[in-house]
Amino acid sequence: MTSSLPLLSVYTLPYRLVFREEVGIAHEEQVIEVPIPDGSPALFFLRDGVTGRLFPVQASRREAGRGYLRLALGEGECLSLEATEAVEEIGAAVSIAGWTAGNGRWEIEFSGGEAGPREAGSFAPGPVARVRQGAGAWRGRTFFDTAQPLVAARAEWLEAGPLRAVCRYRAEFGGGGVYELTATADAPSDFLRFDEQFHGGAADQLVWDFSGADLPERLSLLDSTAGATVKEIHFHYDLRHARLWAWNQFSQLHDLSDGFALHFPQGDALGWVTLEGGSWNGNALNHLEAWSRRWEADDGATRRLPFDVKADSFPGPERIPARGESVCAPHFSVEGWLRRGRRSFALVPSTGAALAPGREGASTLGVEGCSVALGHFEEVPDRAAYRAQQGRLRRIHTQYGLLPLQAQLGMTFAWPVEEGFSSGGEHEGRRRALALAQLHQPPAPEGDPERLRQLDDYLAARVHGFWEGSGSAYSNCVVGRKIGPEMFRLEDLARRGLVDGATLARWRARFAFLSYLNASENYYIGPATMAPMGALETTEPTLAGMANQNFYTDVIAVFGFAAQAFPLHPEAAGWRERFIGQWAQQLRYHLYPKSGLWEESHTYYQHVLHTLLPLLLRRREDGAGDFFADPAMQRMVAAALVQVTPRHAEAGGRRHLLALGDHGAERGHYRHVYAEYARALLPHAPGLARQLAWLAVENGAAPASVEAIGTEAPPWGNGPVEGLGYFFRGRDAAGVETLLALRSGTAWAHHHNDEGSLQFFAKGHALLVDSAFGRPQERGERKVAAAGHSRPVAQGVDPLHFLWRCNRGWIVETAAAAAPFPYAVAGIPLHMTWPSNLGPQPVLRSLWELRAVIELAPDTYLVADYLDARQPHVLRFHVALPEVGTDEEGGVRALFGDGVELRLIPLLPVAPPQCSGDRSRDPKVGVEEATTSVDYVGVTGPWSLFLVAARAAGEPPPEIEILSEGRETRIGKAVVAWTEDRLTVRSLSAGEGAPVVLDPSRLLAPLKRP
Repeated sequence: MTSSLPLLSVYTLPYRLVFREEVGIAHEEQVIEVPIPDGSPALFFLRDGVTGRLFPVQASRREAGRGYLRLALGEGECLSLEATEAVEEIGAAVSIAGWTAGNGRWEIEFSGGEAGPREAGSFAPGPVARVRQGAGAWRGRTFFDTAQPLVAARAEWLEAGPLRAVCRYRAEFGGGGVYELTATADAPSDFLRFDEQFHGGAADQLVWDFSGADLPERLSLLDSTAGATVKEIHFHYDLRHARLWAWNQFSQLHDLSDGFALHFPQGDALGWVTLEGGSWNGNALNHLEAWSRRWEADDGATRRLPFDVKADSFPGPERIPARGESVCAPHFSVEGWLRRGRRSFALVPSTGAALAPGREGASTLGVEGCSVALGHFEEVPDRAAYRAQQGRLRRIHTQYGLLPLQAQLGMTFAWPVEEGFSSGGEHEGRRRALALAQLHQPPAPEGDPERLRQLDDYLAARVHGFWEGSGSAYSNCVVGRKIGPEMFRLEDLARRGLVDGATLARWRARFAFLSYLNASENYYIGPATMAPMGALETTEPTLAGMANQNFYTDVIAVFGFAAQAFPLHPEAAGWRERFIGQWAQQLRYHLYPKSGLWEESHTYYQHVLHTLLPLLLRRREDGAGDFFADPAMQRMVAAALVQVTPRHAEAGGRRHLLALGDHGAERGHYRHVYAEYARALLPHAPGLARQLAWLAVENGAAPASVEAIGTEAPPWGNGPVEGLGYFFRGRDAAGVETLLALRSGTAWAHHHNDEGSLQFFAKGHALLVDSAFGRPQERGERKVAAAGHSRPVAQGVDPLHFLWRCNRGWIVETAAAAAPFPYAVAGIPLHMTWPSNLGPQPVLRSLWELRAVIELAPDTYLVADYLDARQPHVLRFHVALPEVGTDEEGGVRALFGDGVELRLIPLLPVAPPQCSGDRSRDPKVGVEEATTSVDYVGVTGPWSLFLVAARAAGEPPPEIEILSEGRETRIGKAVVAWTEDRLTVRSLSAGEGAPVVLDPSRLLAPLKRP
């Protein structure tokens, strides 16, 4: 092949359209826009030169040289369409009568003509008067709910042919507000496309209203499966069920949705599905919200009154006449915000049966009412299962909303094979990148037929599981991490002559398809998730700071790999530049400037380093740029050094990054990553390179592997880690390293409610950790809940800290080397909770609390909690042993096999702790990890004081003496004194400096600022 071939090639002399489907996916019958000769008749036909089939084309009446072609395209099909004089019946067509259009599958009536001014508050009619499925009952209406009155409205038919009709509607409001709709109706389609643009008042809405006989009884919601979750609807009080939005991170985060449908008692249904979310903007408030509502006396102005004002339903038969009857009536609303923005969606008038998955009963199977969950980590395709489980809304979202045929027409899936795929294309740098890309992939000899089959299956699963199954949920980028590395593997296999021509063409086409998908904003709106607050496109604060940054790195890596593996592809240069720009923006947006900390947890940080390493090396080898010279990249890699633990027995005598946030510690898994970054950074930052080489060895790498670089231990001392908290690092009397980490900071830690938690390493052991070492466990909810962390929590409350920045605290005061006692104080706000079976909820009364850690010695710490005295608390410590001992005073002694002992000593009266075990259930680790949850229940404030101490065999226990009738305690040379509103720690040794004084009112003041 000497030239690239897009899916659609257009030839002019003579006029001919050639379609080549190379990926192996089918496109159902639809109407697409194509170029046509000027002067073409209003309706004409094209004939396929092979089969003789005729395909109708409607000439656009608003744009010369454009037409609308109806066709279906099968897997691997090639069509060569030329003009013909032949004609035939076109079958299904769009018919228009006045302002009503239909195609036999649906009918819609627009608010046509021109409308004059309306008074404010009059709820002027919206663009759609009513809609129905087939010849069924007419449903609903639309109206504007705006602060300014409607000034004028006008509708017009831009296209009115049998294959495509397009209605444009424009409304203008006082103050300059505008709403514009372009509605597209196609002959074979079971949905209409709505494209809206608007700017109006802050609370303006366009409302789809359903009441009386139009009330739905059920709602189906697209979920992370191929089908949908079905829920019953009630109308006893106002309730928001879902928000149609540009993007939901593949998981229906919060109540954000990419599709839902109303189901009416008569069996018909009406759905809304996000189309091309990457084209949306105004994302901070650009939703179509599905609400069950109550109105007073059919007064639309009462729609948004507080829900409790209207909760007057009497569903039961028993009555006391004097109490009267309900004055509110039920309505169901789909409410579109009109503040500013652009959105596109499919309106789907259908039947419940047509929307359901193909397999009978599939929509009622699975977990919590969800349809059958397809395995997101499948590597062997099951197309029969995909097709049986895919519901109609999911298909519309995937095949029309993410990577539609219209967009694929200009995409290239066949292009000349690069030099790297031939025997002369091998270089040492490429071999190195390939070797790194293959790490942690299924082991198999290169050229082994089974390995070739694995690659074929993997690509088929990624393509068909996406197209025919659960769409973007199935293509969650975690499982897509292998896509890029497999491009390098294919390059190597082809270079060695192990792949035949047809297979190579198919695999390259599928890699191109997946690269286009990952490069599409419809699949992942990356720039919008990295835009500053207030920007038109930003997803914040709606997304609540929850964009999975490492996921987007996986996304951009796919087309970044493609740019290097397939440099002859027409998009290679664009993919390369896009990767550079998006990765640079990630470094700007997701790194804390002082610490270099990646916003997510240790696991995802290391995932990012691992994912990008072979790509960055290959880019440098190919002369495409050297990100290792970038100071921001260096700062990010260096952040590993401030997160590392001491060596400890529980990690096999190795170090690892502290497991704060999602997932347990990665013990040795990434040692090769740090060694490779050390090699790559050596020309640019030799000191950092030596420290990374040290980390690789400490994480289990062979010293000889980094001998040429040399090793250098980073500084070991107390200090803050911006975003994570404060780390006390020291050495005990025997010179053994210690680490006590106080978690407090705005890095969201990937779904963990760990604010104010502790982890403690000393005497060669992990002593305090998260429950079951942070791994999946028997009591699964403890993995992310506050109960799974060594922290205080108000009794009976499940605090929520990881959504929205306001829910996180920070280190409010420190003294890193204060004489005589270094300390750090974490502020812990509690504004929200997330109870089981509910969404995030504000608490009725916010709490602001403090956790102070004061270093009395590198192996001995005072933990002082200032708690809201109006309610009891639970203080938990997760000890890294399956069993512990307790004493009558409530103390805990945890004895390790080598004689090391952890002591938890309460300095104020507490009830004996309740102890229970947590065990990991993570087959990937290979060993069970057990911890003991030591729960002090019913602790009352304002102060709770605990001594946390580690002692090796033969070392004396902490020396404790009660003074001043119980208001002071001596611990060695330190004296701790407290009142209701103050804590003081002073030294008995003369000349050691000022005491530590903690004043809660002063320390809490920054937390309470608005």
